[in-house]
Amino acid sequence: MFFHLYGLDRDEAEYILSTFPIVKREEEQRYNGRFRSRDLILGYMAALAAGAPDANVAG
Repeated sequence: MFFHLYGLDRDEAEYILSTFPIVKREEEQRYNGRFRSRDLILGYMAALAAGAPDANVAG
Protein backbone atom coordinates (compact mmCIF):
# COMPACT_ATOMS: atom_id res chain seq x y z
CA MET A 1 0.00 0.00 0.00
CA PHE A 2 2.88 2.37 0.72
CA PHE A 3 4.23 1.94 -2.80
CA HIS A 4 0.82 2.91 -4.17
CA LEU A 5 0.43 5.85 -1.78
CA TYR A 6 3.82 7.22 -2.80
CA GLY A 7 3.00 6.82 -6.49
CA LEU A 8 5.62 4.18 -7.19
CA ASP A 9 5.18 1.80 -10.09
CA ARG A 10 5.97 -1.90 -10.28
CA ASP A 11 9.57 -1.42 -11.44
CA GLU A 12 10.32 1.04 -8.66
CA ALA A 13 8.74 -1.23 -6.06
CA GLU A 14 10.70 -4.21 -7.35
CA TYR A 15 13.93 -2.21 -7.15
CA ILE A 16 13.23 -1.16 -3.55
CA LEU A 17 12.40 -4.74 -2.57
CA SER A 18 15.71 -5.87 -4.08
CA THR A 19 17.52 -3.73 -1.50
CA PHE A 20 16.64 -6.25 1.22
CA PRO A 21 19.17 -9.01 0.44
CA ILE A 22 18.90 -10.75 3.82
CA VAL A 23 15.12 -11.10 3.53
CA LYS A 24 15.52 -12.26 -0.07
CA ARG A 25 18.12 -14.88 0.85
CA GLU A 26 16.12 -16.22 3.80
CA GLU A 27 12.89 -16.42 1.82
CA GLU A 28 14.60 -18.11 -1.11
CA GLN A 29 15.89 -20.74 1.29
CA ARG A 30 12.50 -21.17 2.94
CA TYR A 31 10.26 -21.03 -0.16
CA ASN A 32 12.18 -23.12 -2.71
CA GLY A 33 13.95 -20.24 -4.44
CA ARG A 34 11.07 -17.77 -4.34
CA PHE A 35 11.30 -14.26 -2.90
CA ARG A 36 7.77 -14.62 -1.54
CA SER A 37 7.36 -11.14 -0.06
CA ARG A 38 8.28 -9.52 -3.36
CA ASP A 39 5.94 -11.82 -5.28
CA LEU A 40 3.02 -11.09 -2.96
CA ILE A 41 3.58 -7.34 -2.91
CA LEU A 42 3.85 -7.12 -6.69
CA GLY A 43 0.80 -9.35 -7.06
CA TYR A 44 -1.28 -7.11 -4.82
CA MET A 45 -0.02 -4.04 -6.68
CA ALA A 46 -1.19 -5.62 -9.95
CA ALA A 47 -4.57 -6.47 -8.43
CA LEU A 48 -4.98 -2.92 -7.14
CA ALA A 49 -4.04 -1.48 -10.55
CA ALA A 50 -6.60 -3.79 -12.19
CA GLY A 51 -9.33 -2.46 -9.91
CA ALA A 52 -9.58 -5.59 -7.79
CA PRO A 53 -8.09 -4.56 -4.42
CA ASP A 54 -9.78 -7.47 -2.64
CA ALA A 55 -8.31 -10.10 -4.95
CA ASN A 56 -6.70 -13.12 -3.34
CA VAL A 57 -3.09 -13.23 -4.49
CA ALA A 58 -1.59 -16.70 -4.24
CA GLY A 59 1.50 -16.83 -2.14
